Amino acid sequence: MICVLWSCSLWAQEVKFGITTGTHLFYRISLKDAFYFPENSFTGYQESSAGTGVINKNSMANSFFLGSTINGSYKRWTATLEPQYFYQRTTLRFTKPISVNRVFGKKAFRLPVYISYKLWKKENSTYLFGGLIFHKETNYDFQSPGTEVYFNGVEFGQNSIDYGDNHFYRALYTEKGYWSYTFGIGKITRRGVNYGVRFHRRLNLESRGIMADIFNVEFMINLNVVSTKDFTKKHFLYVD
Repeated sequence: MICVLWSCSLWAQEVKFGITTGTHLFYRISLKDAFYFPENSFTGYQESSAGTGVINKNSMANSFFLGSTINGSYKRWTATLEPQYFYQRTTLRFTKPISVNRVFGKKAFRLPVYISYKLWKKENSTYLFGGLIFHKETNYDFQSPGTEVYFNGVEFGQNSIDYGDNHFYRALYTEKGYWSYTFGIGKITRRGVNYGVRFHRRLNLESRGIMADIFNVEFMINLNVVSTKDFTKKHFLYVD
């Protein structure tokens, strides 16, 4: 990381440091198989209707990320690093052959690395960007406790069976780090606030792949806090 920052400072006209945050505008996850049988469970999962697949889920605003930004600019080009903490929670409902909800939680370290290009020469220009995101995740996969009603300490209704945890390992997640590719569009305001929308999808390499197809559209905000120009500008003191 130090070597990257040093190289960036040598190349760039300006290096900026700031913070970033955002969420999913749209999250899509699908598992097109008609049946799925976990390795660690006696029960399986079946698509609710023909052709829909076992998982067919769209979500919005089901995640949050917060981190820092380091970017170096040269003319219209900018190289950016965004080390960040990421959290996501998704609930999936299955109806066949059993009716059950499962909760998927994800905590991750992410490192987006991308190059952007301003469409115009002015400082607050619209820009396009593309690059890669590294992910290292901790995943939680468990049966939803539900919303049962209890009366005098006893559940009022039929008791549900706990079918176990981690049913979708290798189908939706693994413990291995992976990369996704990303591209998008952004806009810098006159006050220096950076808004962007980016699409990203996992690079599903054979050795680190999963069965499901997952992609995201994220909204992000970057706010620059300090710049190398803040320390290199010349100041003059005039005395009459």
